[in-house]
Amino acid sequence: MGMSRETFHWADYVIMAAFLTICFVVGVVQACIGGKQRTQREYLLANRNLQVLPVTMSILVSYLSAILILGSPAEIYTNGTLYWWYAVGGGLSCVFTVLIFVPLLYPLKLTSCYEVSKVVPIRSSAVQPLILNS
Repeated sequence: MGMSRETFHWADYVIMAAFLTICFVVGVVQACIGGKQRTQREYLLANRNLQVLPVTMSILVSYLSAILILGSPAEIYTNGTLYWWYAVGGGLSCVFTVLIFVPLLYPLKLTSCYEVSKVVPIRSSAVQPLILNS
């Protein structure tokens, strides 16, 4: 019994081409007539004027990346249903982030934990990686 080879149908090529064309057009339009983003702060942080929904969706999309979605079935197959403890840990980390890190970093105008060492000098080289990587 020979191996069958699956290929794209012509409709798949049309959908893929349309998707890439739309992405390209959106990028060109934003580059040519985009907003008032002149500095890195305006581009990366939107001058800290974003509402809750866009920020939440951005964090959610970066957390639920394609690698997570594609890798989860393999992890469950390999490790069994204990993989759901990852979901519990992820949920708890989100709660702790909202309750601890956001109130700490937002008033200081910091964008990441790595900038803490610029504001608060950490003297011990043994403690610094523990704080920055937690």
